[in-house]
Amino acid sequence: MRPRLAIFGASGFIGNGLCHYMSPHYDTIAITRSPHRAALGSPGLDVVWRVSDFFRRPDLEKVLNGVDYAIYLAHTRVPT
Repeated sequence: MRPRLAIFGASGFIGNGLCHYMSPHYDTIAITRSPHRAALGSPGLDVVWRVSDFFRRPDLEKVLNGVDYAIYLAHTRVPT
């Protein structure tokens, strides 16, 4: 069983690249605030996309359930 990795800010340039790099080695969960971006997915990659408001604790608890490692690349300019 591979470790599970969550990448916050996965829809950004660096986050998207990190999803490509890490998905062969981890069960990768790409996390974004954008439902539209999550719906697009990552064709050809074994990545699960989830939508989460990074400023809501219940959302974070739900999306991080079962995650071994998390990388936070999201900016914190304004809560949604």
